[in-house]
Amino acid sequence: MWKTLCAIIFGALGFSLVTITTGWNSPTSNISFDNPISLNDLSLTMPARKIEKSLKKATLLLEQGEIVQAMNIIKMHEKLFDYETSVGRQWLDLYISASIASRDYPQLIALFQRFPESFWANEEASLHLGNALITAQNADEYSLLRHGWRGKESRQQEWLFLDVDTLLLSNQNEEAIKMLQSNCLAGTEDCQRLVRLALLSVNDNPKVAWEYLTEAGLKDPQNPDIHTYRARLLESVGKNALALSEYTSAVNTAPSNIFLKDQLADFYLRHGQFPHARSVWLETLNGPTLDTIWLKAVFWSRMISPITFKWSTLSPPVGKSHAFNLYLLGLEADQFWNESLFDKIPNAQVLLETQQATFWMRLLDHLKNRRENSALKLIEANIFADELWDSSLERALHQILTYRKTGKMPVTDDASKELEVTKIAKAYNAQGNPFFAALNRMSNMSIVQDGVNVELKSLIDSDEAFAAAFISAGWLEAGLQLHAMAKYPDEFPDWATASMIEAISSNHSPEGALKFAMEQPLSPRLAGVVDVLLKLSKDDKSMLDKLQVFSQESTEKGIKASWLLSLIYIEKGEPLKAKQTIMAQGKFADSVIGKESLARIALLENYPVLATSFYESIEDVSSEAKSYLAWKAYTEKKWERARQLTEALLKIYPDNSMLKENLHKISEEEKVAVK
Repeated sequence: MWKTLCAIIFGALGFSLVTITTGWNSPTSNISFDNPISLNDLSLTMPARKIEKSLKKATLLLEQGEIVQAMNIIKMHEKLFDYETSVGRQWLDLYISASIASRDYPQLIALFQRFPESFWANEEASLHLGNALITAQNADEYSLLRHGWRGKESRQQEWLFLDVDTLLLSNQNEEAIKMLQSNCLAGTEDCQRLVRLALLSVNDNPKVAWEYLTEAGLKDPQNPDIHTYRARLLESVGKNALALSEYTSAVNTAPSNIFLKDQLADFYLRHGQFPHARSVWLETLNGPTLDTIWLKAVFWSRMISPITFKWSTLSPPVGKSHAFNLYLLGLEADQFWNESLFDKIPNAQVLLETQQATFWMRLLDHLKNRRENSALKLIEANIFADELWDSSLERALHQILTYRKTGKMPVTDDASKELEVTKIAKAYNAQGNPFFAALNRMSNMSIVQDGVNVELKSLIDSDEAFAAAFISAGWLEAGLQLHAMAKYPDEFPDWATASMIEAISSNHSPEGALKFAMEQPLSPRLAGVVDVLLKLSKDDKSMLDKLQVFSQESTEKGIKASWLLSLIYIEKGEPLKAKQTIMAQGKFADSVIGKESLARIALLENYPVLATSFYESIEDVSSEAKSYLAWKAYTEKKWERARQLTEALLKIYPDNSMLKENLHKISEEEKVAVK
């Protein structure tokens, strides 16, 4: 509870609990008072005038925001730190200010431990120190600090919140609530008190939490934090449309606040709206921004869809992710990892333990280079398992890798996982890709005993398994980087082909998608990609022109092109052109897909008897024919025939929920008929 609350509260202020507690590797945190650098000896013999000049220079640099340069000068005069002399106090005060400016909170704590007197007259520094001590879960030293300020504080609101956080740190939640309730503040200052009361109430009583936030909003309508907390509360109960409205309002209230924009982008990403997240990040990349925002933009650009931005024109912002950003930007376009370059990054081992991006990048590198045992070990030892950006994808990869290694799927008895579909995937496929659900069913012992679905096994055993998994999760660019097969076999599921075509078109080009589609086997299975190609043809006239050129060839490619053209004309309501296109290809009209097209044309021209004749002639080999004839039997109340055809379709498409629903409807109608 404590860490969650701190992450929420501190997130709005621009720093995170995780960063402070695990990332204490700032440029100044390696300073030791007991073992000062040799340059400090210069300060012992330095003339007073020169010391004063250095002090002024360091002060000016700090005022100008040149923190690193100022800190370098300060460190050279570390021997002068002394609370007993005027010069020593000035250097100490400057060092404290520089530590705050650079957010070097460990150094701030170290200064307090050695020179506590330096903080008794500096309330601003003491408040920063209080935050640092609480975040580091150092309640004892916070008590010492608080005792020194008790009764003489002027910023009572901020001390109140620190006192509350101290209670939370020791799991005294009820006492924290009582303290907040008994210390009502004046005007807009009361907002933060109400917000914290809301955060402490949200788990046990969301309604009360909402009331606190509403009251806070009335006291300070322009406070963006109120919108942020309302958004998180709404999101936690599934009201995402309202949550988005609140996140957007927060940004509009403070348009220059990059933290708020980052929160909005994270919301979009959590809910599978990567194009919107990308747009928000792009707004911040050209101006003052954060190294963490760059990291998200660079990483997801490689995972989902390339961000159109000239990375080489700007240097990543200074911060703890600066070196990692440079490393990622230095990778080749088709490269996920470079061990030798990564090892040169300062604190590379810390990145492996704190940056989840390193887990996914290394995993993709193993998969791309066919190191499947290494990939499986990485997943099984994953230290980010409890906070994964996509647990469904990781589980799917674990299932595939285990099956390919042992011939058996890892067993799960969690029925709810069967229904889980990654949020990002929903942005690209409203129905959710069936791959993960099929893998989870295959992991169920009772289903495995009945045998493995042939289509699924064909995909899992192929070189395209991992590409299909990433694309199913909506990680399109990562999936395309793993894409290895130019032509899919007949045994592959229809959705695998359709997903790849859509991914190629979305991230690369409609022409590339058409080229891939034209390489697939000519069979009724290609019908699974028709909807995708129809959509692409509407958006891109050049695709239609290419199909017309291909249709003139007396080859398999010509037949495919003629078939797809006929479907496009049917979609446009031009049956005559569709019929002419089919008949121009000779024996194409007698093929299964030719008769399917002719049946569609007959229905378009209102000749249902002719359409039925075409479909009945290919009933045994055409899913489309089975589907139409099942519908016809249902409307004619021929329940037995409707059942037989629907059950036959379910054997081909066992994951199709609509077919299952249709079968249920047939059973219900049969019961009514018997009565």
